[in-house]
Amino acid sequence: MILIFGMGNPGEQYQNTRHNAGHSVVDFLAGNAVWKEKKRLSAVIAEGMIGHKKIIFAKSLNYMNESGAAVAAVACFFKIKPENILVVHDEIDLKLGTWKLQHNRGAGGHHGVESVIKALGTSAFWRLRVGILPEKKPVDTATFVLKPFLKKEHELFATHLDNLQQVVLNWLQTP
Repeated sequence: MILIFGMGNPGEQYQNTRHNAGHSVVDFLAGNAVWKEKKRLSAVIAEGMIGHKKIIFAKSLNYMNESGAAVAAVACFFKIKPENILVVHDEIDLKLGTWKLQHNRGAGGHHGVESVIKALGTSAFWRLRVGILPEKKPVDTATFVLKPFLKKEHELFATHLDNLQQVVLNWLQTP
């Protein structure tokens, strides 16, 4: 069993923000799966299959910087080992339209990832870092990530979802 966890903030006001890129990617990957709120896990969950692998898709009901508790709760409930967890999150240090898939790395200053490492007690999980950086890095990144994509950026991000889906499919096929 695999956990694919999309990081972001809960609530409609954050739905299309750059900080919720992880939510958007996981929504796309889950397709038409039915989401169910699991308050005791601090997450919304959808179940599906990709190939022969059962996938638990999840998004935190907590804010980004506290989402580690939800990752750990879902992993514990479904008995999913860290090496079978893929955390998808926004990355201000990568250009919009780019990504990096990494395993067993530090948080790199991302407070949401810090909370996952702390809650799991390890960094031995997978991360799909989704680029949200426009042409140049903004001065106030905390405010920037909470703003919606500009129309042109949103269109680029939307076309990029197919590429990210292929990245995840390739990852699932590795032994």
